[in-house]
Amino acid sequence: MNSQTGFIRVRDPRMLDFETRPVLHLVVVAQADSSSAGSPLYGYCDVWVHLQDRNDNAPRFTQQQYSASVWEGNNKGTFVMQVSVCVQGHRPSTGELPENLCAIFMEDIKYC
Repeated sequence: MNSQTGFIRVRDPRMLDFETRPVLHLVVVAQADSSSAGSPLYGYCDVWVHLQDRNDNAPRFTQQQYSASVWEGNNKGTFVMQVSVCVQGHRPSTGELPENLCAIFMEDIKYC
């Protein structure tokens, strides 16, 4: 913590992980020299940091390989196939992985 600005900075960003610790509790201690008493005076303050979850996990396809057949000459925008992608997320109540469905259309295909 910067004593001039009051900014609290992170020394090790790996410690900010929503999945392992969504809330951080810090105790800030302020010290003032007391010339009359001869001993320093202290003040304390609790700081609660609530982390926000973000997707920091790579998506995983539910299959290793997908295969589809399409008729030659199909128009742009023709539906080709649908695939499932799982993204590991934080759902403490169920432990489930959220699943996204992705559709592939002819306009998405790049020709070599």
